[in-house]
Amino acid sequence: MARPRSRPRPVALLLLLVPALALAVAVAAAGCPGGNPEAPAPPGAGTGAGAGADPLAGGPVKVLRLAGPPGATRAQIDESVAILNRRFAKATIPGKAEAEPSGAIVVSLRDDAEVLRRAGTLLAAGGHLQFLAVADEKDLPSAELANEKGRLAGLKAKGAYDGAKERFDLLPYEVDPKRSWLVHREGGVEGHYVADVSPRLDAEDGWVVDFQMNPEGQDAFSTFTKRLVKRLMAVVLDDVVKQVFTIRTEIRGTGVLFRTGGGYSKEEAQALAALMSSGRLPIDLSLEEEPLSLEAPEPAGGR
Repeated sequence: MARPRSRPRPVALLLLLVPALALAVAVAAAGCPGGNPEAPAPPGAGTGAGAGADPLAGGPVKVLRLAGPPGATRAQIDESVAILNRRFAKATIPGKAEAEPSGAIVVSLRDDAEVLRRAGTLLAAGGHLQFLAVADEKDLPSAELANEKGRLAGLKAKGAYDGAKERFDLLPYEVDPKRSWLVHREGGVEGHYVADVSPRLDAEDGWVVDFQMNPEGQDAFSTFTKRLVKRLMAVVLDDVVKQVFTIRTEIRGTGVLFRTGGGYSKEEAQALAALMSSGRLPIDLSLEEEPLSLEAPEPAGGR
């Protein structure tokens, strides 16, 4: 008899219930023991994540089935698969995603707590990258800025914030959860202009992330930063401010992201680079059913 599937759960909702970096551990702990005759087989080698050796061969595999919203097109599903595989590759995570004929996305990951923890961050993220101007006294007097922060905080607490009607947004700050930033909703630069991103170990700032815009993005970033000289710019990922910088001069399209007070860890820099470079998911993905533990096929030349 077929095992009933649990109701799809939004990955974004799971992120609200547990710390982001613990998401995959929580998912892994819910894995079903033993085999299951209906469990999808791990995707074959050389597919989805690219040709070459199967990164999952020779060890246990955790399999997750993700679903898009009703009405998601095949093109959106295929684009989501490509984005997830780019994230795994950029972050050097042994995993891959494939689309089933039904439209579900099968994600296979090495069944290791650290791998699942890191992958959870990438699966939970939409990947919407923005460079936005921080509101300051050139926009409103200081008292009005404070009032605007309070007003927007009240709207968000009640779930009544409507960005289409607002000039500003109030976003949480990753570096200091007790702090938030008032940013302009319009007039920034979108992340799809980013052409290249790479993590790097810096002698002074620890692990940092270098990025470069494509030619079109260089022009947009130059215009954007030119009007922000001596003002603040926020780097925003999925409505969370990752870092805030003072623009000292016009920037043509290259930059470095770093975290003050200790820097990123290597894994954090890799994840940030993966999210910045892989693109924004075109649809929200939900966990369709509890994850399954399977044995991966032996690598070529194995027993």
